[in-house]
This record gives sequence, structure tokens and C-alpha cells, in this order.
Amino acid sequence: MKKSFNKIAPIASILAISMLSMSMLEPVLPLYLINVGFSFKATGVMISVLWLGMIIGESSWGWIADKIGIRIPMIWGTLVSGIILLGILLAKGAYIVFIAILCLGLSRSAVFGPARGHVGKHAPALKKAAFMGIITVVIGGSRSLGALSSGFLASSLGYSWVFYIAIGIYILGGLITIVILRDLKYNAPKLLPVNKHLFIIDSKNYRCMFSLCAITSCEYFGLGLFISFFPVPLICKFID
Repeated sequence: MKKSFNKIAPIASILAISMLSMSMLEPVLPLYLINVGFSFKATGVMISVLWLGMIIGESSWGWIADKIGIRIPMIWGTLVSGIILLGILLAKGAYIVFIAILCLGLSRSAVFGPARGHVGKHAPALKKAAFMGIITVVIGGSRSLGALSSGFLASSLGYSWVFYIAIGIYILGGLITIVILRDLKYNAPKLLPVNKHLFIIDSKNYRCMFSLCAITSCEYFGLGLFISFFPVPLICKFID
């Protein structure tokens, strides 16, 4: 148990830092885009593009981590995300913001798949669900703290300072990742002997997979609606 914890704790710390920075942006990003002149329609497109980038990034970075290990994806998802976020803040023109937000989605998703895979690999066989639960608590706590600090920063210092602090946290997370994962060695998994029975998937498994995909799709559809524009009517109501 202690050995598993020692392997998972550094990854959980990096994930917490990444989620803290990411969640600072979520409440203010639509407000910032509207404040700098984007319409509600354009803002919705921008947030949609962010999620599209994460869809592509999640699958791509998971595949990359299986090939080369998690160190590079974790560094990319923190350090490079901070640099891209700075680009969004400094960007002039709708098309540049559009491309930068797409790149942010591609970049910031680099930590999730590899982190979950690392936890699944090193958690004790009978404690995998418990360890995944711990990771979920880390993510939830970071999201809560990030959203809370985002509101105070935006109200006292303005939207730009939310970006500056988030950029700083991302870059700090990248530097920490470089240090704590510097000795992490990647051992490629050994290929199992070919067995045709391993590739048989019956209709019951397909039904379970499609049901899970449908549930997840509905959840994220609602989550996307909530995250994108919930801060806007909430603030408008209190301003009015």
C-alpha cells in the first residue's frame, strides 16, 4: 500500500495543480470573452472549441503516454498550457483567440488520461476503485478552490489577474513536474502471447460500453451548458 501511495502521490499533486489552474479559468472565461467584445454566440463557439480540443487531446495524449511514458505529457499539460494561456491573454483578433483556445484544449488535456492510467497501473488490485476515488477528491477539491479564488481575484483585481495567476500556477506545476518526475523511468509493457479468445467481445459487453458512452455524453452535454454560461446570467441578475 505504501509503495503504491508513493508512486501515485506525485502524479496526484501534479493533477491537483493543473486542475487548480484550469478551474480558475472556467468561471471567468466566458465573462472575459464577452467583456472583450465577443458575442454570446461567439463565446459559445469558443468554449465548444475548448472542449473539442480536449476530446482530441485526451485520446491522443493517452496513446502517446502508452508509447513513451507519462513524463512528457504531464510536462506538456502544465508548462506548455501556461504558455498557451498567456497567448490567449495577449492575442489580438478573433481567429488568433480561436486557435489559441483550441491549442489550450489540446494541451491541458495531456494530464488526465496519463494520470488516470498511472493510478490504475500502480493502485493495489483490491483498492483500485478507492484510489480512483481519492483522485476524484483531489480533482474536486482543486476545482472548488480554483473557482473560489477566481471569483475573488476577478472582483478585486480584474479578469486579467485571474489569467496571470493561472499562468503562474501552470508554469510552477510544469517546473515541479520536471523535478519530481526526473527519475521516472518508462518500462514498455510486454506483449502478451497472441490469443484469439482475448479479442472476442460479445453483445453484452457492447451494450455496457454503449450505455456508458450514452450516460457520459449526457452528463458532459449538461456540464458543458452549465460551465459555459452559468456565470453570465448569475452576474447579470445580481448586477440588475
